[in-house]
Amino acid sequence: MQAAIFVHQELNAFSQSIKQSPGMGAMENLWAGAVLTVRARLMRAHLLSEAGRLIRIEGRASGWSWFERRRRQRQLFRVVRLYSAAVLKAAELAFYERLFALWHVLHLPLFFLMLLTGIVHVWAVHLY
Repeated sequence: MQAAIFVHQELNAFSQSIKQSPGMGAMENLWAGAVLTVRARLMRAHLLSEAGRLIRIEGRASGWSWFERRRRQRQLFRVVRLYSAAVLKAAELAFYERLFALWHVLHLPLFFLMLLTGIVHVWAVHLY
């Protein structure tokens, strides 16, 4: 149980540190995504090694068999891997969401310019 509590607390602390980041521009968001990728991988490696150590200690104290320790270790490892993959996907989504917002900023004036040139074109064709 110690390992599960430790993993839960560490994942909560990691998610709280992610939530506290302020709104950023596209390039800052890209950089933050790269930094988040490194942080998530380091967090995953740290949690996997620490959870494995805690499960070994707790298993020996509780008299679990090797198979029971291995089963619990696999469960915790799966949770940590899924969580870190979800964090990375969320970071990618935030970047692409910001990029899409910038796409609208660029293309909306181009749309109105194209609309204006279409009106001028139709007017010029029917005038001459």
